[in-house]
Amino acid sequence: MNKINGNLEKIVIAIPEVAKGQSFVGASLPPLGVTRIAKMARARFPYLEVEVLDGVQIGQDQLRGRVREMSSKSLLGISAHTSLNWTNCLEIIEDSPTDKIVVGGIHAEGDRCGKYIAQNRGLDVIQGQGEIALIQYVEYILGKRKKEEVDNLIYLDKNKGLRENKISRQSQEFFPFVDYESFLDVSDYSRVFRNQFLTGDIGFTMVSPEGCKWQDMNKKRGGYCLFCDIGTEYLLHDPRFFGRWIEDHVKRYGHHGKVFMVNYADETTGAGLGWWTEVLSNMPKNIKPHEDYGIKIYTKSGKGFFYSDKLADVFWRLGVEDIHVGFEAVTDEDLRSLHKGSTVRHHERVVEIAKNYGFRIIGSFVLGAPLATKKSLEGCISFVDRMKESLGDKVAVVTGSPLLPLPGSPSWEMLRQEAYHRGKHLDLFETDNPDLYQARRLWYDWFCDKLCIECGGVDSALGYVKEISDKLNCMGSLPTPENQFG
Repeated sequence: MNKINGNLEKIVIAIPEVAKGQSFVGASLPPLGVTRIAKMARARFPYLEVEVLDGVQIGQDQLRGRVREMSSKSLLGISAHTSLNWTNCLEIIEDSPTDKIVVGGIHAEGDRCGKYIAQNRGLDVIQGQGEIALIQYVEYILGKRKKEEVDNLIYLDKNKGLRENKISRQSQEFFPFVDYESFLDVSDYSRVFRNQFLTGDIGFTMVSPEGCKWQDMNKKRGGYCLFCDIGTEYLLHDPRFFGRWIEDHVKRYGHHGKVFMVNYADETTGAGLGWWTEVLSNMPKNIKPHEDYGIKIYTKSGKGFFYSDKLADVFWRLGVEDIHVGFEAVTDEDLRSLHKGSTVRHHERVVEIAKNYGFRIIGSFVLGAPLATKKSLEGCISFVDRMKESLGDKVAVVTGSPLLPLPGSPSWEMLRQEAYHRGKHLDLFETDNPDLYQARRLWYDWFCDKLCIECGGVDSALGYVKEISDKLNCMGSLPTPENQFG
C-alpha cells in the first residue's frame, strides 16, 4: 500500500483513543514511546516536520479531524498501543489522505495481530521498538534504504508473501531523554494528572525494568498470568540510568511542582534487592525523594516480588510512595488457576509492609479465574475491607475488572485452542480486529463453569461479575479514574 516517494514533507504519529464509548477525560501521562520516536525522527530529518497527536488527550473526534487535514506528502504512523484501541486506529486509517501509513504498538506485535494487519489490510507494521525502525522506514520511503533492511518490519512483498524482517532491541540508556514540551502541552496532562489518583503535580512514565520477570521465567511453558499480554522480554537497564532519568525530569518539569514517576505495567520488583540497592547508591544527590519527586511502582505479591523489609526500605529511600499491587484474586485456588505464583499469605505480607513504611496501595483484581465462585469473588470485597482496617485511606484506589482475553495472553491462546477443538467461533482468531467482548463472553461460558452454574448461565454470571467490579471500584479513598476501562 505504501509508496516510495522522495517528496515527503511531514511525519505524523497518532495515538487513537483507547476504546469506543469510554468516558473521555484526557490522558494523565504524556506518551513516552511515540514522543521519543518523534524526537529521534526530528533529529535525523531536520528538514521534515514531525508532529505527535495524542487522541487519548485530545479525543478521537478531534484526532480524526487533524488527520483529515494532513497532506498526501505526509507519513502517518499509528500507535495501536493496545488491542482495545484498534477499532479507533482503523477509523484513522480510513480518514487518512496519505497512503504512506505504518502501524506500531502492542497490538501490532507479530504474535498478536501484526501478521493479520499486514496480510489482511496490506499495511506495513513495526513490531517491538520503533525508535530506530521508524527512522529506517522513513529512509525507505525516501528511497534511501531497501524495505528488507528496515528492522522489526512486517509487510507483504511484491508477490503478496508475508515478510518479517530481523528484530532489534536497544536498552533504554541508548535513547535520548524525552523533551515532551517540543511536541505536546504538558500542562494539559498535569491538569488531568492532579484530578486523578496519584500524588504530585505532574506525572511521567518511569523507565525501570521492562517486561515481567515472572512472565520471562514461565513463558516457554505458558505458565505466566492468564490475562497478561505484555510481550516485552524482561530487561534490566544500567542502574545508573534510573537516577539520571528522574533527575532529567525534575530539571525539565519541576517548575510544574512535584514530579511523579509512574510505572504502570512493567513488573519492577523482580529485579531484586541487589539491582535496586545499586540504583539507590547511584541516585543524584541534588534531587530529594518525596519532595522533588515521588515514584509509583507495579508489583506482584509472590515470593521474590516485593516480599522483604530490606527491599521496602530501599524503595522508600528511593522515593517510592505508591505501590500498584496485582492481587487479582484472594483464594489460593483462584491464584493458582490464574498462574499468579502468589498466595493469600503473600498478599497479607504486602499489606504489612505497606503499613510499616507508609506506602499507599493501588490494588487490582481480575474477576474471572477458571475456578472462581461467588464466594471467592465476594472474598475480594472482604479482603479490601480488612486492608482498609489496617491501612485506612492509604488504600488509595481499588479496581476490579472482568477478565478480558487479549491477543498475546495465555487466556487468548486457551480460548483459541478451545474454539478449534469445538469447531466454533474460529473467525474470532483469524482477524486483526477480534471482537474482544465476544471473547470475554466465551471465556466465561467455556472456562468459568462453577460461576456460570451458580449464577444460572453466562449472562447472569457476567452481570454478577459487573456488580462485584462496581463495588470494588468504589472502595478506595480516591476515585477510580473515569477512563478506567474494564
